[in-house]
Amino acid sequence: MATLKNTVVDDTGSIYLPRGTTAQRPANPGNGAMRYNTTLGYVEFYFLGFWINAENNKGGVPMEGLELLIDVGNPDSWNGSTLSDISGNNIAITLSGVTEQTSGTGSKYLTGGTSSYITIPLNVSSVTSNNYTVMTTSGYNGGTRGRITAAGPGGNNWLLGHHSGGDVRYYAEGWVSNNSSSGGGAANNQWATHTGTGETQGLVNIDDWQYWKNGGLFTRNTSGSQGPTNLSINRWSNGSQPSDWKWQFLAVWNRVLSEDEIRDLAGAISNRGGF
Repeated sequence: MATLKNTVVDDTGSIYLPRGTTAQRPANPGNGAMRYNTTLGYVEFYFLGFWINAENNKGGVPMEGLELLIDVGNPDSWNGSTLSDISGNNIAITLSGVTEQTSGTGSKYLTGGTSSYITIPLNVSSVTSNNYTVMTTSGYNGGTRGRITAAGPGGNNWLLGHHSGGDVRYYAEGWVSNNSSSGGGAANNQWATHTGTGETQGLVNIDDWQYWKNGGLFTRNTSGSQGPTNLSINRWSNGSQPSDWKWQFLAVWNRVLSEDEIRDLAGAISNRGGF
């Protein structure tokens, strides 16, 4: 393979990029890889686990304020045995008893039983002053159905997505959303991307806590009071309220994402994973 450096193409014609269908995307691209997608009809580039529309820059992970990004669908984050934070903050991740699985589109995810877990020592409440967004992609995977994404051992009472057999839950030291199910998402064969936000802070502090499911705003109110003081998958309060679980993605920002950012990323996760 030839490498071109400092090359100028002085011509009025055109350059042909690598091209192919969505199904023909390279299996292990590097950040910055670019191609023309003949299925979608636009140039796309790869960054942090997602193919992004080069025309409008949509479909990827918002970088402003990113505090944590762990993503089994990205080989830079999951190498088959260890899970790494690729936000640039290099937060240490501990996991135990997890099993790798693959979706119908080839996107990887992790499963675990009631004693399997992932822990992340990030005090979101402190780092963000409760002006944050947490997004997670998860689902139940068996008969025990407690919490999945929650604060970890020694942390506060915080959860997002799944709790007590339901999947439209968001507790931030106060119930922002406490619904059992929406669209069958609590079934074992279902996935959902859950997004919880804290207070919106700017020139004026706004006590507006939001819960989103699959890129759609489900509820907003003033019932939240605190973000997670650490994070875990299936290890709240040293193992209380465990689940049989499956999980792929968890990200944290030190700001409240816009509606477009939440919708775009939730859609990209769903499309990539085939969930």
